[in-house]
Parts: sequence; structure tokens; C-alpha cells
Amino acid sequence: MGGSQLLDRVAFGREIVSALSELRADLGLDAALLAPVTTSTAGQTALRPLASGLKLDKMASAVPAWKPRTVREALTHWLASPRGKPLGE
Repeated sequence: MGGSQLLDRVAFGREIVSALSELRADLGLDAALLAPVTTSTAGQTALRPLASGLKLDKMASAVPAWKPRTVREALTHWLASPRGKPLGE
């Protein structure tokens, strides 16, 4: 399931670098090294949408108490528990 934030690929990459840097400063990651490219110059074989996201209406109506996490919250949780929780917890 996705969240409600709409980030482009560079912004998402920067969130990843930032989250990793907070947990592992020894990695020496630098978000400034991530450079955006236009879709037309990316050299991809398949066409990509300029903007895309997920509709969350059905999930929100099926589970009214559900609140999607931000990208940062999800990354922080994943980095702390990359294998997730065992079933039944």
C-alpha cells in the first residue's frame, strides 16, 4: 500500500539518503550527488509517466482509521525492522 505523499524520483531518492544518513552517518552519503534528469533524456526504453501516484480512496473508505505513513516514517520503520514483524504480532 502506498502513502498519500507524491514525490518525484529525485525527491524519493533524497528521502532515502537522508533516512540512511541519520541512522548510519559513517556511510558518508550525500544527497547533493543525486541529479535530476528529464524523462526525455533518461535513455529509458519504455515511456514513463511524468507524474504518477496511487488512489487511496477505497482503502480509506474500507478502513476509516487507517492513516498512511509518510515516506520518512515508512523508511525509518523499514530500516529498523527490514524483515518486518513475525506473523501474529
